[in-house]
Amino acid sequence: MIIPENFIVLMNLPVGVFAVDEMLIIKFWNRQLELWTGLSRQDAVGRSITGILPHLDDEVFVERLNDSIFRNIPQVFTSRLGISIISEELSSFRPMEQRTSIVPYQSGGEDERYALIVVEDISDLKKEVEAYRKMKDRAIMALNEQLAAEKEVFEANEEANLYLDVMSHDLNNYNNVILGYASLLENSDEETTQKYAKGIVLAAERSFQIIQSVSAVRNLKTKESVPAVISLDNAVMEGIGHYSHVDISYTETGAKVRADNLLQDVFANIFGNSIRTGGMDVRIAVSVEDKGDKYIIHVDDDGPGLPSEEKKSLIFCFSEDEGAEYKLKSTGLSLYIVCKLLKRYGTSPVMGKSSLKGKNKGLRLSFSLEKA
Repeated sequence: MIIPENFIVLMNLPVGVFAVDEMLIIKFWNRQLELWTGLSRQDAVGRSITGILPHLDDEVFVERLNDSIFRNIPQVFTSRLGISIISEELSSFRPMEQRTSIVPYQSGGEDERYALIVVEDISDLKKEVEAYRKMKDRAIMALNEQLAAEKEVFEANEEANLYLDVMSHDLNNYNNVILGYASLLENSDEETTQKYAKGIVLAAERSFQIIQSVSAVRNLKTKESVPAVISLDNAVMEGIGHYSHVDISYTETGAKVRADNLLQDVFANIFGNSIRTGGMDVRIAVSVEDKGDKYIIHVDDDGPGLPSEEKKSLIFCFSEDEGAEYKLKSTGLSLYIVCKLLKRYGTSPVMGKSSLKGKNKGLRLSFSLEKA
């Protein structure tokens, strides 16, 4: 197969990029991968991915590829999950802590489906985290040795926030590089290439949102909720703004609610969960129901809904029982943050039947907010 000309913009990226088809045959292999693995593009293209990287003949990894190729679901994971694209044996210079993104791509119609795999070396970020953990351990030891340890712990927390800010900045820079190249592809006249660009943009936007969600968790730990008059329209539109390439509908109501400036993160994370389960073509609709002294907000999508295990975990959203926090975390980062934020407002999400009709049954998440 002739390599699509649009891939040429990915050739010199500072990250490894390759593409495989439905049969897991490599169709593209960029220069960074040549440097990392010692395998030239001529040696890699046309061969099975499990043939040149046999450690990837793994059920979990193949399932992630199939989710991307056949269900148009972007994937992001790190080597901490036990899946490293570049193995230690194959790496030509040093072992790497890797973050991998898998983006669906179609060319020439429905018969040609591909997965575009982006591999990033985040080893330096891992060292920064390990350095912070060692520093924190030293601070805890010092707490038992001297009365002045309170000041040292405070300074350690400040440095921890700095590490998080630095790591977020570095990851956002990577995302900006990916978005920059995606914008070039969006200008193409070819419809399939535009869809491919949309997938890249969506993956980057989701990554941005994950970074912001981590910051939101930090705010939950450090800031008390001070109820204020918040525009529901502004909060919903801010959440929509995180996903410019997703079909999200909302009719403004002028409603004012009692909440705080983290309300927008509630919507951003609910939307992110819909994208996680339904892929980049999922449709989302937000509606508001006036119920006397409160509003009921409904967020519907036409995705496949939540897995049964996550449904069971979501019931612990407002529970004070011992172990509920651990069970709630199994819903995933997005819904975990949604539950923690809504708990600040004295409410919790309720699952229901989606109003959006499609090939999937969809999911509705509803919650109430006090009128201002």
